[in-house]
Amino acid sequence: MGRKRIHEIEHEPIEQNLRYQGQYLDRETGLHYNTFRYYDPDIGRFTQPDPIGLLGGFNLYQYAPNGFTWIDPLGLMLLYRGVNLAEYDELMKTGKWTSPPSTLEGKWFAESYKDAVTWGEKMGHGGDFRVVQVSVPDNIADAAYKNPRLDGIGKARFINNVVLNKAKIKPKWSKYIHQPKC
Repeated sequence: MGRKRIHEIEHEPIEQNLRYQGQYLDRETGLHYNTFRYYDPDIGRFTQPDPIGLLGGFNLYQYAPNGFTWIDPLGLMLLYRGVNLAEYDELMKTGKWTSPPSTLEGKWFAESYKDAVTWGEKMGHGGDFRVVQVSVPDNIADAAYKNPRLDGIGKARFINNVVLNKAKIKPKWSKYIHQPKC
């Protein structure tokens, strides 16, 4: 006596106030309490800034960063190369990566545009040059020989000309760099 049967309680609502880790539902406001601030599930953001300020990231109201900004659905890595104007013209004309006789049969690519400009300036292309950007499949970029500080400048990857040409890797864009004459 005094006990309910299962069929009598199966339709009674259950209050579940626990939310994501460390969150507790505040039924009065409809917000999720996180010890120091409230999270609004309808907008997917906190209602107060992060108490640790910019140490928590630039977006003071986000719950978590946008994971879609960390993925590369095409599996490509952007690389950059400073090339002299003759090499650029030949590449645009033939669509093939080539090397002069008695030189490495491949190309060094910088991992940043800034480093490619520095190499172009320091390696003496004989004046004006271009920086080209290429999209390299991740499997090729990962297999490339890597140097963390090539010529004391920055990260670079060496890719064989045969691999570049077989994968049909072509410049996506280029920028002309003018070198003032001394």
